[in-house]
Order: sequence, then structure tokens, then C-alpha cells
Amino acid sequence: MFKTTPTLLAVAVSLLIAQPTFANNELQKTTVKDDKSKTVSTKKKTITSADIDKEMQGDIYDATRYIAGVDVANTGNRFGANGFNIRGMEGDAVAITVDGLSQGESLNPPSFSRYGMFSSTRNGVDPESMKTVTIVKGANSVTAGSGALGGAVMYVTKDAKDFLSSDANAFNGNVKLGFDGRSDEQLVSVSLAKRFGDFEALAILTSREGNETKAHSDGLDILGNARGISDPLDKSQTNVLLKLNYQLNDAMNIGLVFEDYDKNSQGQSLSRESSTYSGFRFDDDSTRERIGITFNWQANNAAFDELELKFNNQEVFTSGVTSFDYTSRGATYLRIEDRNYLQDMTNFSADLSKVIANGNTTHNI
Repeated sequence: MFKTTPTLLAVAVSLLIAQPTFANNELQKTTVKDDKSKTVSTKKKTITSADIDKEMQGDIYDATRYIAGVDVANTGNRFGANGFNIRGMEGDAVAITVDGLSQGESLNPPSFSRYGMFSSTRNGVDPESMKTVTIVKGANSVTAGSGALGGAVMYVTKDAKDFLSSDANAFNGNVKLGFDGRSDEQLVSVSLAKRFGDFEALAILTSREGNETKAHSDGLDILGNARGISDPLDKSQTNVLLKLNYQLNDAMNIGLVFEDYDKNSQGQSLSRESSTYSGFRFDDDSTRERIGITFNWQANNAAFDELELKFNNQEVFTSGVTSFDYTSRGATYLRIEDRNYLQDMTNFSADLSKVIANGNTTHNI
């Protein structure tokens, strides 16, 4: 006698009599579209003079505050900032140019840099004279010249036309006053621009006076490395930018530029006091002087569309004078260290550009 399982029999019968069924309603058709949003490059950042005024930028620390991957390289001693740190690369691996002219090389020898006696840095610029500051992350030797292994910071100074209207005899001037409570720094900047027909002139004079940057909290006012407040410091900085420009004709333009930057710092290194070394006093100077001539020709001929010639001579001087008392075997001696570094650079460059159009394709050379 055969036995059947009721459950399996019921399933078999239901499969035999089952009929296919269909939904009475169809689902609404859904269309998915891809919306390509605009992307913002993170490899290049341009800061304009309007940004400098809006954000009240007083130095390079303020300029890089909101730029990811970019910071200010610090010497860790009284000489402060030494260029920029871009994605871990700093020092001479990051090119710094002003109107296309390299700002030289830094000098921070390991033999005496750890004592904080001397360091030649590369930050002889004032934001009030700058029209744009372009920061490029990554190698950029094509546009910034040699040395841009880790990136580049390219400054462009202001021109008279940035202040003037189109009037043939336009004149404009402004005075900017500022105060920074972090270091009690006082800022006075005067800008004057004038056009005399085809001739334009610009003068920008900037002065800064201040003291040491205050610590965040009230630390111990003592001598030695346990000191909790900043060492006393008096600093002054002046910057002069003069530009003359003459329109020879509709296609040719010639210009002259003079720039003079001077920074002085005097103070005491109270945090370095010890039983052997005491009475640290310093007097540091950093100057940069540049004179240049530019010629621009909108030729639009078969060989090139535009020709730009530049000749610049620049002198960068850094001086650090340190005096302190040295005590040994009950006797005290006065020791003075005077170190300086001079860089003299002469540069000539010629840039030609040409646009070649072939149908829908355009080549920029």
C-alpha cells in the first residue's frame, strides 16, 4: 500500500491548476537624468586685492588661513616665516615670484640655525601692493620658473589702471588705516594714481608699526625656556611701489617699476636666558629693492600676436645682529654675532604668444 504526504500532494495539485495572472495597472515611467555640476579646481587659488581688503589680510599667515594643503613654513626662531609649505613641500622647493621675478633662495644653515642667530627668509612683500596672489599646488616650473617642485606662489603688483577710470585725465587716491590687536600693529597705506593722456603714474606707500604677537593665555613672566608669554619685540616695516607707464601707440607700451621693502625687528630673547647665556638682544634687518623695465607690443603679425620684454634688477639683503653675555668660571664676556646675506639678481625675459585657429580647434602658443 502506497502512502502519500498530504502537503506534497496539495502542492502538486495547485501547480497543475494554477493560471498566470497579470497586474491590472502599469507602473509610471521614471526617467533619471545626470546633472553635471560645475567642479572647482583645488590645485590653484587666486587671491585678489578685494579679498585682501575684505578679509583684512595683513601678512601671509592671513592669506593662507583658509586654503587646504597650504601653510606658512616657520623657522621656529625670531626670524619667523620662511616661505610656504604646500602639501608637505617647503623652503626653496616652493617658488615665490613677484611680477614673474624669483625671490631668491633662503639661507638657514644647520650649523647655527638651531641657535636662532640668523636666517635669511623669502617673505619681503607687502599685501597692500599686490593685485593678485596665485597659489599653485604641485610642480609648476613652466609658469613659475625653476624651483617650483612642490608648488608656487606668484604675486602680481598693482597698476595705475586698477585705480583709474577711462577718462584721459583721471585721478584717484585712497588712504587705508588698520589696527591688529594680536600684535598692536598699526597700518597706514596711501595710494595715488594719475593719468596724463597716454602717461600713467602710480605710487603706493605703506607703513606698519607693531610689537610681538601676544600669547593666547597669560603665562609665566619669567626668564628661561619655561617662559609663558612672548618675548618683547618692536618691529617696523615700510614698502614703496612706484610705477610709470607710457602708451607709445595703440600697440606698444613701455613701463618702469621701482619697489623698496624694508623691515626691522628689535627685541630680547628672554626665553633663552640661562646661567651661562644671558642678556640676549637682537637687531634684524630685511630689505628688498627692485627696479625694472617692461615693453609690450600687440603685434598681431604672422610670427606672434604679442611680445613682452622684461628687464629686472633685484637686491635682497638680510642682516642679523645678536649680542649676549657669556659667563664661564665666574667671568662674564660680551659676545656679538653679526651675520648677513646678500643676493643680487639680474633677469631678462622675452615672452611671445600666438593663437592659431583651425576650424573648431584653437592652439595657444
